[in-house]
Amino acid sequence: MSTPRFRDLSPASAAAVVDAFLGDESGVDFTEKLAGQHLTAASRDGTRWKYTIKSGESGSGGYFPDLENALAMHHPRTGPVEYSFEVLKTRRRPDFIAYDLKNDVAAEYSGAMTPEVARRLNSAQRQVTFLTRDDIRKPVAGLVVDPKTRSILKKFSAAAAAGRVSRDEKTAVEAILMDLVDAEGVSSAAGGPRIEGLFGLVDRQGFKIPSKKYADVQLLQAKFYALSRRLGSHGTADRFDAAAGDPDADRVVRDVIDYIDFMASGGPGPGFKVFFGPAEAAKLKVLADNYVAGDAAAGRKLAALFMQRVSDRSSWTVSGLSEGLRYSAKNGVVVRQGEYDDFTGVRGGNMKLTENLLKKLIAEESDRLDEERFRQRVRRHLSALREEKPAASVGKELSSTAQSDKAVSYIEKNPALSKAIDSLKTSNDLAAFMQGVISLATKENIDQEELKSALNKVASGIKAAKPEKDS
Repeated sequence: MSTPRFRDLSPASAAAVVDAFLGDESGVDFTEKLAGQHLTAASRDGTRWKYTIKSGESGSGGYFPDLENALAMHHPRTGPVEYSFEVLKTRRRPDFIAYDLKNDVAAEYSGAMTPEVARRLNSAQRQVTFLTRDDIRKPVAGLVVDPKTRSILKKFSAAAAAGRVSRDEKTAVEAILMDLVDAEGVSSAAGGPRIEGLFGLVDRQGFKIPSKKYADVQLLQAKFYALSRRLGSHGTADRFDAAAGDPDADRVVRDVIDYIDFMASGGPGPGFKVFFGPAEAAKLKVLADNYVAGDAAAGRKLAALFMQRVSDRSSWTVSGLSEGLRYSAKNGVVVRQGEYDDFTGVRGGNMKLTENLLKKLIAEESDRLDEERFRQRVRRHLSALREEKPAASVGKELSSTAQSDKAVSYIEKNPALSKAIDSLKTSNDLAAFMQGVISLATKENIDQEELKSALNKVASGIKAAKPEKDS
């Protein structure tokens, strides 16, 4: 049975939910809805456990070994207890949200796990981070800042409290609440700027409010993942052959072309796992345009490249420039593979971070830069870093660039940014400087277009200067 949505609530319950968003005390409790795998763990004494997964299958273990070992070895003796977990795995990350996972996360959302038990489990091992209901609780008061939206919700609340709202009216308000879930500052307890949605409890009834952007990304991409299993690259290429000359005649062909167009134009915004970033999608769009113009071979090549990427989850990337920086910094993973593989091999954690950041900048800003010259400059500096030589001149050059032109006027208006960038003036290490850039990218209340302009100046300011030696 699916979880009810806001539109399914009674008028009185719907009024209470809206009141909570308006900042009124209404008794509605919200937690983050995580995009993980469900697991129930039950024990009579806190030592021997029985587990049940979402399909209904149950047993003594083998579903999530690290979690099960943590409970078996470190959970205190208790009376009967039952936990309801949403589990996020680092080795099989959720499909469409780029959580910043250092290790597996087990969020106990029923409220049965106490903070004391969670602290005991977390201090005894490092494989799984246990979160309690308090950890994933999401206050919604303060999300409604637009006066027009506030007025609409107040009118709805009054009508709903009087029992005079239709399902269509509840559906319209649900769309407003879904947009509010995507508001800046509503970040995940598991790490990252996106959440799947909210789970609410009103009058002992559970309901969900999905994130609008998450729902859109899921709708956009899930069909291709299912298609890759059903048709594969060859089957999809055959569909392209059959539709040559008339792409609109085949829904699959049209959907692939539309997806490429959407991603090439910027995509869904930061924080999601996507098949291609804008730079790669722009190159695929050339194939798509040639196919639409009548080149059947281009369509077959496009189908092969598209489905190969869709079926290989490990090659999916992260949407958005600032989130790509943040994701690289926290996870230390390669965010783009393939054509930039010549940048691999940088030594050490900071150097690996530098590699990922620069690759992301290249990928996202390639339409504004002379890409080949930029790659050559970056490659020279990475070579110096591989040889563990100092890069003082590079850090100084980048610091100067970040302080110039349009970026400096923006920075001067924000004391916090000005103070942060001042600390970069003395940077004598490229990786250290890029760490500072991340601090700018992850600060609150940053206008993203201004930030991209500043970061673009940082990227274009890299010169092919010989790194200075230590004096």
